Amino acid sequence: MVKFDLRFTNPIFTIIAGIIIAFTLMFIPYLGYVIGPLIGGFIAIYYAKEKKIIYSVFVGIGATIVLFIYSESGPINYTDILEYLVVAIFLFILPAIIGGFIGRKIDNSSTGITKTSADNIQTINMREIIKDSVRYPLSYWKSFLIFGIIAVISNILSSVTLLGATNIIIINLLAIIGFLIAFLTKGYIIRIVKSSLIGVAELPEFNNWIDMFKDGIKMFIVGTVYAIPAILLIFAASPSLALGIIFGTNFNGFASLLNSPTGYLSLIAILYMIIVIPILLMAITNMANNNSKLSTAFQLNTIRDKITSIGWKKFITWYLMTGIVLLILTSVGVIILVSLMALIRIVTLHIVGIMIASLILIPYLGMYIYRSVALFYMSE
Repeated sequence: MVKFDLRFTNPIFTIIAGIIIAFTLMFIPYLGYVIGPLIGGFIAIYYAKEKKIIYSVFVGIGATIVLFIYSESGPINYTDILEYLVVAIFLFILPAIIGGFIGRKIDNSSTGITKTSADNIQTINMREIIKDSVRYPLSYWKSFLIFGIIAVISNILSSVTLLGATNIIIINLLAIIGFLIAFLTKGYIIRIVKSSLIGVAELPEFNNWIDMFKDGIKMFIVGTVYAIPAILLIFAASPSLALGIIFGTNFNGFASLLNSPTGYLSLIAILYMIIVIPILLMAITNMANNNSKLSTAFQLNTIRDKITSIGWKKFITWYLMTGIVLLILTSVGVIILVSLMALIRIVTLHIVGIMIASLILIPYLGMYIYRSVALFYMSE
């Protein structure tokens, strides 16, 4: 009897995951058609048990077919199909193959790394970091739900206009309260990093709320400082949007801003953040490792030396793997969320989407990311 391999390393699963991610990322303005197949091809090869370039070719072809079905609504003639195939070879299939080569190269160079905890020293690799981080958010349901409830309250208060509020004083007051409550979730993230750094395998308890609030303020300061160049670029294009991003109250209009005459500034801001995010994560982890001392988040030489001691190649590999899995988890979460809302016929009720995302999706993704960076920080 032939047994079917149900593990994610089965190429059927990695190819399907690659197609889903490639298609999803294609909607990113300007670079989506290249980045999507590139990452999709990477996933198909990197996570497959056997590293065959043909898997990335299948991703490029699959993404091409899905996009063609999605975008074509009128009559189709042979000329249209021929032109589309020529474009697909260069925009979809070729980037997917390049992504596949990168995935195979990185996988071949990935070696075990050392994880140090308070109790033991053991060898782990990048995949083990990702697997542990994916499981971690569900390790203690009580803390997970408390985190989600706090996030729901914070985000609803920051989005009261969706509930029909029109009084500008009330709207601003509730937005400020929601903004302050969000410091608790940020502080809990710091607690997650601290507990992970000492080898704790489960989510920490919610206690010492004042200290958690203070840590949340520090995390907000660190994130804002590292994002200043991006914020200034967005501010030059749209001051109101920049302020909304800083306070976490308004991300609307970002997509349309990219297509505006000053959209190139926002594109530069996005590229900057893609580069600086892994440094920011290490900075926050370094602060958590030094008893939440704010200045240690800006000790760039120390952070650089820490990354160097682990290895820059491993650092880049970790960032790529964590980011790719994050995109997969986000895509799956959004698909489930939209399907659920459509099922109960509340597609237009945005506040319900905010509540569900704040209760489950956003907490899960945040816990996953910071667990991952803490485990990487411990490696030597």
